[in-house]
Amino acid sequence: MQNLREREIHMLNKLLSLQNSDTQEEFVDYWKVLIYDEHCRDIISPLMNVAALRQKGVTLHLMLHSSREPVLDAPAVYFICPTKENLQRIVEDCTKKLYRSTYIHFLTRIDRELLEQFAQDLVTANATNQITKIYDEYLDFIAVEPSLFTLDIKNSYIGYNSPALTESNIKEYMDKTTMGLLSMVRVLGTLPIIRAAPGGAAEMCAQGLYTALSENINPRGPAYNLFSECLVSSSSSGDYSNNNTTGNEISTRPLLLIFDRSSDMSPPLMHTSSYQALIDDLLDYKLNRVTIDVLSK
Repeated sequence: MQNLREREIHMLNKLLSLQNSDTQEEFVDYWKVLIYDEHCRDIISPLMNVAALRQKGVTLHLMLHSSREPVLDAPAVYFICPTKENLQRIVEDCTKKLYRSTYIHFLTRIDRELLEQFAQDLVTANATNQITKIYDEYLDFIAVEPSLFTLDIKNSYIGYNSPALTESNIKEYMDKTTMGLLSMVRVLGTLPIIRAAPGGAAEMCAQGLYTALSENINPRGPAYNLFSECLVSSSSSGDYSNNNTTGNEISTRPLLLIFDRSSDMSPPLMHTSSYQALIDDLLDYKLNRVTIDVLSK
């Protein structure tokens, strides 16, 4: 079975080494600055501690929207969500020439309109020479254990089942979930067989993931090169529908089952006899970090 945690750490190591493929040598300048937003910080924190970052040459790791001093002799690695606010801040940094060069790694695919506006803003600010490379990474999930991951969507069940939910809210939740599962498949390195109960959120999510995979593994897809590098396909024809796979092909692919939590409410209330379950019951925790309140005497 694939170790999802190790594979995501491997992807992050490539990102920090400024590698575009396994065959390229590591970046010649060892020391660098890592800049991330809040969401990307939550992805890195459970996977890499300060010592691991230092081994990859990261001397400083800073929040994107914090006040930062210039480091003129070091390249900067930006690991951020592709939002308008984040891109505006990068334009400001490039205008000020805070770093020698800039490598931008978007957590997911950036919209074409947003990328074009970003390019126009850089031209207007006369700062295009500060950008060295831009990547779409598809790493929008957190592998907290070798076979356990989270999409880190806050209050997802409460929000999705709210009576006041609108069509736009539903689409937002589905897009976020689909992108997270797409990232998981990319890191896993194997195309799964997708199964979901008909009707409801599970089927919508499964259909969205199937559509996203079909688009990206297509030779004309927006991330074909990235996915063709990572995914191990059982089909040489490019048709990944379940109807065209043989028994041997199916046996080499994992099975992805998508359930709606409302279809079975008992598992969250059933705990094994372990310290992990005890911590889940009694203590506050997030992303493998436990918070213990110490009462002063």
